Amino acid sequence: MTHGPAISPSAPAPITTSPTATACIRQVYLSVNGIISMMASRPTVSVITPAYNVAPYIGQCIESLQAQTLSDWEMLIVDDASADETPAVVQGYLHDPRIRYMRNEQNLGPGATRNRALD
Repeated sequence: MTHGPAISPSAPAPITTSPTATACIRQVYLSVNGIISMMASRPTVSVITPAYNVAPYIGQCIESLQAQTLSDWEMLIVDDASADETPAVVQGYLHDPRIRYMRNEQNLGPGATRNRALD
């Protein structure tokens, strides 16, 4: 009477791991879980908003984003050394933790200003 499948002489041996391999596998598992956790904690949408002398409009821009049904976002406002009231207007919205504000010391232009938000 046969119990279970026959094992051929060429069948691979059962997999066993050494303590070093087990530690390595555990480290990879923890690293992958850390990456997944980090990605899960990041906003779904990032809105980069370069701003230069936009005091009359920036409040409406911020409020428009706040009014969206999706709430998992961040807004990165980069002020390109505005000479108007843009900084003061933006300050009134910084109680919302999803909004971050950066200000260039000198005018760098739209490309460099957008890129600063990526740093």
